[in-house]
Amino acid sequence: MNFRHPSNARLPNEPAFDAHFPAASGGPGSRRYDASSTTEQRTSIENGLWCCRDHGTLIDTDEVTYSTAMLKGWRVIAEKKAELRHAHGDMEFAGSRELVRVGLVDDALALTANDDVNGTVGNLVVHCCVADIWGRGVADSVRDFLIEHTKNAFEHAAATQVLIKVHPRNIVVEDNGRHFELHSLADHPRGRGGRLAYRALLGALKIHAISSTFETLNGNVVHVPLVSDSRELAATNPCTASIDRSEFRSPRVSFSQFSYCDTIYIIAPDFLSYSDLPGLDLIVKSAQTTQKRIAVVVSKVSDAVIAHSRGLLSDVEIISW
Repeated sequence: MNFRHPSNARLPNEPAFDAHFPAASGGPGSRRYDASSTTEQRTSIENGLWCCRDHGTLIDTDEVTYSTAMLKGWRVIAEKKAELRHAHGDMEFAGSRELVRVGLVDDALALTANDDVNGTVGNLVVHCCVADIWGRGVADSVRDFLIEHTKNAFEHAAATQVLIKVHPRNIVVEDNGRHFELHSLADHPRGRGGRLAYRALLGALKIHAISSTFETLNGNVVHVPLVSDSRELAATNPCTASIDRSEFRSPRVSFSQFSYCDTIYIIAPDFLSYSDLPGLDLIVKSAQTTQKRIAVVVSKVSDAVIAHSRGLLSDVEIISW
């Protein structure tokens, strides 16, 4: 993944102009030209994105912000939305399983303290189609959190660089500053913008499974999963341990590999019942020997079992999917 630097460009909207992915022909003014593609591929209707003339011109003169992968991602999302509207009528589909399966548009951004953090991060969230996939509320909360977290890294952790990487199902923020625990922001008595943004993001996400890690040589890393199923957390959050029901009978799960995490998320199997809780308690106690914050994620579980588990595991956060 290539990192790009800040741009104030915006996402195209009104159809009227065909902006090419790789340019249809080479030359001094061509953008994203791929000499390995054939003439048929470059001139195909598949090698373009319909947008208004102003934004089409902007795209065709800025190959750094608007990469081929980004433009193709926009097209996939636009076609999926059109497909859904054709099948179900003109309605809001943000957050639907079909769009979530498509995922965010990949992008990566490198920031320094001298950059316009608000404008740059705001455009990143637009370009990666967070609102299209998850809705405006989630997009606004993600943007606010990324802005405040980036500013905190520069102003309070002495970071010199922040890298934001957007993947289809998660956003990763890396900085080279001093270590600080993300979750401590929620109740920090002196927290301001960072605390408010973090709380708002927790309220907007489907699941509260944001993890922060720290590596002595590299600094802080924050993982924000954007998933619709708890089973996807293992692929988007490195501080996640998925537990099989058989392990309740012989709990020998090691959590030593999570020493760099501030929180360990234990994903319990679906349909947890009362008789499973003693085994889950033993697994949680094993995780607590790491001295880390522990959260247990449960799904398809009755309210009564959740209430009982919260009483049994009093020092653990129970997150219900």
